[in-house]
Amino acid sequence: MQIASHTSSPILTTFYALNGVVALLVIVLGGAVFVGRWQAHGPDLFAPVIPRARQTLLRGLAALWILDGVLQAQPRLATQFVNDVLVPLQVGQPKSVDLLLRLGEHWWSLAPWAWDLAATWMQIGIGIAILVGREDSGRRWALWASIGWGLVIWTFGEGFGSLFSGAGWLTGAPGSAFGYVIAAGCLLLPTEAWRTPKFVRTWRRVIAGGWFLAAVLQMWPADGWWSQRQLATLIRSQAHMAQPGLTSAPLYVWGRSVAANPRSWNAVVSGVFVLMAILWARREPSPAAWWATVLVTIATWWLGQDFGVLGGVGTDPNTGAVVLVALLAYRQLVNGVSVSALTDGRRAPRQPEARGRSPGADP
Repeated sequence: MQIASHTSSPILTTFYALNGVVALLVIVLGGAVFVGRWQAHGPDLFAPVIPRARQTLLRGLAALWILDGVLQAQPRLATQFVNDVLVPLQVGQPKSVDLLLRLGEHWWSLAPWAWDLAATWMQIGIGIAILVGREDSGRRWALWASIGWGLVIWTFGEGFGSLFSGAGWLTGAPGSAFGYVIAAGCLLLPTEAWRTPKFVRTWRRVIAGGWFLAAVLQMWPADGWWSQRQLATLIRSQAHMAQPGLTSAPLYVWGRSVAANPRSWNAVVSGVFVLMAILWARREPSPAAWWATVLVTIATWWLGQDFGVLGGVGTDPNTGAVVLVALLAYRQLVNGVSVSALTDGRRAPRQPEARGRSPGADP
């Protein structure tokens, strides 16, 4: 579905005027709430009462939602969101998914700038509420809203991460919104769960599963990543986006190399993803393995996903940012739980008691 271009300044003027009004209301109401809570709690208002890893994931998720809301307010997205973002998602989708995406496009096209205004402040609001809401009330509601709105975005705004149309980790599959949903689900768990070895092992297995999925998608012949057309075209299209030369220059260099050796490069990328999956599928990964995962994530976030926010139509920093937050939180989670308990899921065997003497006897 294509809609007419709406780039006239009156529309954008109205859009940003309304954004200003909403921002002013948020500042006034938020300030009033903050003053009331400060009077009730004083300096204890900022005292951390949750595990450091949970605090990191919470702040990271909140920051990502706020950034997404700011990006949603870009001029092109206020008028061209359907044509520039939603329509391209339909390419290669199964018929059922295509029909679902067209339904979303239809509803959005009825009032593009109004929907964009609502999406902008929905995301900023979720982020602020996660960041400063009460642990037992406002924050929990915000986390549930994060799950609900995240699923809406993942469905209609990301086309299920384009998993059914040949996407891969280099394009951001399975989708950043899906990562937001998982993160919010983890934050809804009781605080006590964050201090158990079982939770840490589950987190590690999820990371391993994510890299395994990335490897499968990258190697899947039907997705076309072995061809120059698919892999090199992706990199070149990212390089051509409006961005600083510092970020685009490596993309041009890699794009030329990939165009000359698409199969070799895809084998290397797939092999790296397999290695990451193996490192995390084993027991507790070493610090070197953790750092290697961070570097691979940053490299692919840059050279594949182009940081997600560049070009004027980016609605989020893409999946690489979510994974980096999750990796940092995982490292802090491990530091807060016994290492011996993480490396073996079984209970430590009891030491045999000395025989032949009473418990109180001298040695």
